[in-house]
Amino acid sequence: MYVGKKDGKETMASLKASGTDEEYSERLQLLTEVVELMEEKESIAREAEKSEHEKEKQGSDVRRVSMQKLSEKNADSNAVYSGVAPPVKKRRMINDYIDYLREKDEADRKLKEQELQLKKEQLELEKKVEEQKIQRESLMMDLLHKMAEKLQ
Repeated sequence: MYVGKKDGKETMASLKASGTDEEYSERLQLLTEVVELMEEKESIAREAEKSEHEKEKQGSDVRRVSMQKLSEKNADSNAVYSGVAPPVKKRRMINDYIDYLREKDEADRKLKEQELQLKKEQLELEKKVEEQKIQRESLMMDLLHKMAEKLQ
């Protein structure tokens, strides 16, 4: 079937605009991957926010326990002035406080490690997105180059 000059140009323009099925599938796959990466990034951000909330809660717990310990210490100090200081209780309180500080330090260290891991994963995701963007742009440039060669 012969296609006239005008019809041929319109058909060629239509083909260029729509691309091939392979190109469409590849674009769809790349866009799907980008969406998945963005969802992962949002998930990481939510986890970081959650860990920040936990950190604030731990700080609140530390303040509360410290205030309780200070209240107990003041009560013990008053007992010392009255001449009734229980030395065993003081040692136990000090040991409890030291244990608490150790546990808190360990929890803080674990939290920092988790935050660093999340940041590392986030950077890796951003790197993947950037690589896919570069790959997609390279593909587009190749397509444009091929189309330009066909037109010449």
